[in-house]
Amino acid sequence: MNILLLSVSMLSVLVQDIVFNIAGKEKLKSGGSVYAFNCIMFAVCTLVFTALSIGSGVSLYSVIMGIIFGITGVFMYSCRIKAFAEGPMHITALIITASMIIPALSGVFLYGEKLSVMKVLSMALLISFIALGAKSGENGKKVNLKWIIACVVSFFAQGAIGVMQKIHQSSVHKDELFPFLACSFAVSFIYSAFAAKKGETQKFDKATVIFALVCGVCTFTMNYLNLKLSGIIPSQIFFPVVNGGPVILTSLCSVIIFKEKLTVRQTVGMVGGLLSLIGVCLL
Repeated sequence: MNILLLSVSMLSVLVQDIVFNIAGKEKLKSGGSVYAFNCIMFAVCTLVFTALSIGSGVSLYSVIMGIIFGITGVFMYSCRIKAFAEGPMHITALIITASMIIPALSGVFLYGEKLSVMKVLSMALLISFIALGAKSGENGKKVNLKWIIACVVSFFAQGAIGVMQKIHQSSVHKDELFPFLACSFAVSFIYSAFAAKKGETQKFDKATVIFALVCGVCTFTMNYLNLKLSGIIPSQIFFPVVNGGPVILTSLCSVIIFKEKLTVRQTVGMVGGLLSLIGVCLL
């Protein structure tokens, strides 16, 4: 059963990345439209996590953390979509997933966790391989500055989210996770709604609305299942699979479905980056 749930979690990440790639490149033509898309996605998560929170108490600590978490989430998801829209799918997924090194390092500075020499080496190799793969743009074209900015913001925002999850789950309020997530996604929804209203927003067709709803279901699924599985499956198995698995699947889809052509440099960067990512998790 755990293997099935882990597969569903990875599939959720894959589906979301595929939809982000399609919607970003073909459907969402303005910043306001990206926020409107996220607004639908966040509404799904807010409703489900609120339903799961019924009967649970919530502290001011979780509310404040939820507000900060929710605002950070808006930037992370918005820039993730923009990154997929502006650049190659395979290296974009790897760069954003590599943000896991931020919460990994935070454990050293905040909680005194040990940092092995091999883990540091794996992190250095990961950054080096990402730089190698990203040095050439898609199909050898010049690197898109908008893509670089979107990747960097998404990288640090997702890393910050990992740190906040660790802080919240290390506190005495860790049992308030569902109310915490309900609050955070509600803030993300409200922020996105205002941003969409202020920006230039196109009228969505039926397909775009369905895409947003699917992404909402995927976002809830990966959050819920990863929370459940992280306490069941050993860390040395769970984290490499849950981080490396979707990147491998996304990379395969970028080549098979979206016909992205990888240069030798990009192939080396992607394969080396994946192995380094697994090394960060294991060592």
